[in-house]
Amino acid sequence: MPDSGLFRSGVLLLLIVTLHLAEAQAAGEELGPAATDAPAALTIQPVPDMALVPGLDPQAPALDITTALHAAGVNNMQTEIAEANIESSLALERQAYSLLYPTLTASGGYSTVSSSDSPFGAAPAQTTNGTVQVSMNIFNAAAFPGVSAAKKNLQAQRYSSRELERTLAFNVARSFLVIIATEQLLDAGSRRLAVAKQTVVDAKSRAGAGLASQNDATRAQLTQATAQLTVTSDAQSVSSARLALAQLIGLPVVGPIAVAPEVIVPGRDEAALELLALKTREDLASLRLQVEAQRKLALSERLGLVPEVSLVGSYADRNVTGNASLSAGILPAGDPVWTVGLNANWTIYDGGMHSGLADGYNAAARQLYAQYRDQCSILHRDLATALLSLSSAEAAIIQSGVQVDVARTNSREIQARSAQGLATALDVADAIASQFEAEADYVQRAFTLQTDRLQLRNLVGFWPTSDAAPAGTVSDK
Repeated sequence: MPDSGLFRSGVLLLLIVTLHLAEAQAAGEELGPAATDAPAALTIQPVPDMALVPGLDPQAPALDITTALHAAGVNNMQTEIAEANIESSLALERQAYSLLYPTLTASGGYSTVSSSDSPFGAAPAQTTNGTVQVSMNIFNAAAFPGVSAAKKNLQAQRYSSRELERTLAFNVARSFLVIIATEQLLDAGSRRLAVAKQTVVDAKSRAGAGLASQNDATRAQLTQATAQLTVTSDAQSVSSARLALAQLIGLPVVGPIAVAPEVIVPGRDEAALELLALKTREDLASLRLQVEAQRKLALSERLGLVPEVSLVGSYADRNVTGNASLSAGILPAGDPVWTVGLNANWTIYDGGMHSGLADGYNAAARQLYAQYRDQCSILHRDLATALLSLSSAEAAIIQSGVQVDVARTNSREIQARSAQGLATALDVADAIASQFEAEADYVQRAFTLQTDRLQLRNLVGFWPTSDAAPAGTVSDK
C-alpha cells in the first residue's frame, strides 16, 4: 500500500480532477478521454507475442477500420442478402407496371382430315392458321395505386437493405475496438507477468539469504501464477476477437491493427438528436413507407370493383391445301382478317374477395404504424440512456487515468524501497497487482467510452466513420 503522503497526494489530485470535470460539464466542453500518464494511443498497435497468440504475422499490412469496413461490404453475406432483397422488390415493381403495358399474344394451328373423308380423287385437306392479338388496358383504376405501392415498397427495401449494411458496419467497428482493447489488456498483463517473475527471483534470493520469510517467496509465486493465468486468458480473448472480425470482413486478421480514431459524438442535446434521428434513420423511413404502401394496396383492392376498359386488336389468317371445297367458311383461306374493339369488364360482386384483401392490407398498415410508434418510443429512451452512459464513461475515464498514475507511482516507489530492503515481497506483489488492475480498468473504460460514442452515432442513424452512407452500398446500385 502507498505511504500516507502519497495517498494524500493521490486523493488531492483526484479531487482536483473531479472539480475540473464538473466545471467542464457545466460549460458544455467535450472531455478528452485520457489523463496524464494514461496508456498512450499508438498509430499502429504492435502484434502480440506469437508465442501467446499463434498464427499472427508481424510483417502483414496493418489493418485499419476503413479497410475493414470496405472488406465487410464486399465479402460479408449480409451484403448479398441486402442486394437480393432489392432485386426481389424490383421484380415486384415490374409486375405492378405490367398492368399498364400492352399484352401481345400469338397462336397458331395445323389440322388435316383423313383420305376417306375427301371426295374421290382429291387429296386430304390440310389447314394451317395463325392469330396475333394485342390488348391494352385503357382504364384500370386498381393499377395506379398498385404501381404506387410497388414504388414505395422498393424504396422501403432500399432503406432496409442499407440499414442492414449499416448494422454490419457497426458490428465491424465494435469488433475492431474489441481487438484493440483485448490486445492492450494482453500487453498490460505481459508487463505484469515480467515484473512478477523478477519479484519471484528476488524473493527467493532474499529468503535464501535469511532476509525474508519463505512465505514472501510463496506469495510472490502465487502472484506470478495469477499473472500467467491472466495472460493466458487475455491471449485467448485476442484470438477470439480476431476470429470474430475475420468472420465479419471475410479476410484473415493476422497482422498489426491500426488504432481506431476517436469516435465523434454527433451532439449532446437530446431533443436535437431525436429530431436528427427521425430524419436520418432509414429503418424508421422504411417503416413509414411500408405503412403508405399497405394503404395503397388496400385502395387498389377496393378499386378492383371499378369497371375496366381495354383495347383489343387482332390479325388472323389461314391456309388450306388439298381439297379446295373445304376452304370455304367464315374465314376463307388466304383472306386475312383484322379486328379492333373495346372491351369492358365489370365485376359487380366477387363474394367479398376484394374487400377482404383490402381489410387485410389496412390491418397490416396498422401493425406497421404501431411498430413505427414503438420504435420512436424506444429511440427516445435509448437516446436518453446513451447520453447518461456517455457522461458516466467520460467521468470514469478521467478517474481511471488518475488511478493509473497513482498505481504506477506507488509501484515504482514500492519496488525502489524493496531494493533497499524497506519493503517485502508481499508489498511488491500488492503494488504490481494494483498497477495491473488500474491499467486494465483504464483499457476497459476507454473501450466503454468508444462504444458509448458509437452507440450514440448508431442511434441517430450515422455510420461509424461518416455521417452518411459511404459510396458503393448495394442500395445505390
